[in-house]
Amino acid sequence: MLVKELPDRLKAKILKMDNKRMVQVMDMMKIRIRYHHDIQNHKYLFEDPDYTTDLAVKFYSKIKQPSEVNRQILEDLSKMVLEGTTDKSFKAEEMSKICSLYLYEQKQAGTTYKNEDIFYLFRFAMTGNPVGAPIGDISEVITRKAVV
Repeated sequence: MLVKELPDRLKAKILKMDNKRMVQVMDMMKIRIRYHHDIQNHKYLFEDPDYTTDLAVKFYSKIKQPSEVNRQILEDLSKMVLEGTTDKSFKAEEMSKICSLYLYEQKQAGTTYKNEDIFYLFRFAMTGNPVGAPIGDISEVITRKAVV
């Protein structure tokens, strides 16, 4: 179904994906797809995110922190991933822990960041979508290299 519903340019990447990763993709997608065209919302698993969709543009306008703050959050998270994980150790739980730890540390430092300032921003940066699978699951599937 993926090969049939996603653009032709992604077919080779889909067919090359190993079985373990494909199971992860299917598990993430199965509870988020109601119609065949919903598969299009998961192209980010096979190519760079598209930040120009109507959904992405609408969400971007709702981000509360200034762009400089968002850039710093993403740079800090990337640094924590580089310092705290390896390609082998990079699992869903690790990314969730990193984001939670970052949020906790920032609150201790006196910021007023909320979950959406970290978790939603990170998901948006990784996928171009404001909603979807847990960020740890997404991160594990797209790999550490894509995250950093």
